[in-house]
Amino acid sequence: YRDGKYHPFLFIFLKCIIISMNQTKKITHGAMLLAIVGAILLIDRYFLAFYFDEMVFLMQALCIILYACKYTIKDGFVISIGILVLTFLFGGLSSYVYVFVAILGGLSYAYGIKKGLDRRLLLLLISIVFILGEVMATVVVMPIMGIPFDTLISESEELMNAMPSLSLLNMTDGFKHTFILVTVIVSLILLGVLEGILVHFVSKILLSRFHILELNKVPADKLIMPIWLTYALIVPVFLTFAIRYLNEDSILIPIILVLSFISMIIFYFFGIIFIFLFGMMKYHRNFSFISVILSFLFPPFLLMVVVLGFLYSSGPLYRYLFKGGNNNGAQ
Repeated sequence: YRDGKYHPFLFIFLKCIIISMNQTKKITHGAMLLAIVGAILLIDRYFLAFYFDEMVFLMQALCIILYACKYTIKDGFVISIGILVLTFLFGGLSSYVYVFVAILGGLSYAYGIKKGLDRRLLLLLISIVFILGEVMATVVVMPIMGIPFDTLISESEELMNAMPSLSLLNMTDGFKHTFILVTVIVSLILLGVLEGILVHFVSKILLSRFHILELNKVPADKLIMPIWLTYALIVPVFLTFAIRYLNEDSILIPIILVLSFISMIIFYFFGIIFIFLFGMMKYHRNFSFISVILSFLFPPFLLMVVVLGFLYSSGPLYRYLFKGGNNNGAQ
């Protein structure tokens, strides 16, 4: 302090200290995330025999999203290189493909958040990346592991022939091949979408929980699909009862079965939403979590959850929850 003014070197010194502290915090956070990723990869390799090899990439994508959103996309790219090195050191064969999916999906999602993209576009973006990843893993990794795609289809046909319940459909061999091929493709798409939904919602919770980014909360009464879509999705479910009256070579049979499968998954998802909201609004949050866990663990509850999802989406249970617009502030 001289002549009533601070020396300019003092400001330069303080700025250097602040920059150094920020860099230290950034390095520390990055090292912690890499340590978590490395620990999970090691546990999966030496104790679980790569049991979760194909699912570790979801956690890797979340780590990249958190770090890139807290700092910069360039910093997220740096930690992605660290995750890539750890995966090649300790990961399994399939994780070599999935790690690139995690990096691409995590950086793309973080970039979209930085640019202020709509949450629906973010969900679509990361779902597309994960769908491409599942297709690449099926087409590239499985043949390397000794399971060509054609072998997968043929073995699925043999399994289908061994199921008495499916013999009632009287499918020809060519028709079974087409049906299984369509089913595998649809399953890969649905798996990628479900993975995208999981990363999307978990990342929103973590970003808000760690005060990295405040995202707009969606009111509970907005968690519902349009009524026209609800009735459109229930149509293929009822059409499955008419399959026995169709010609065995009809192309409508696999189309109806695939569409009904997709419809039931969507209704199951909204059934879970109803169970969660019902517990939160009518009882206690612990009741919600216990009910959701039971619906996942016990197969007899699956059909009941699907029915609840339809009744919630079509209106009766929705009106029961939000009668008079009272949603108890649930978000």
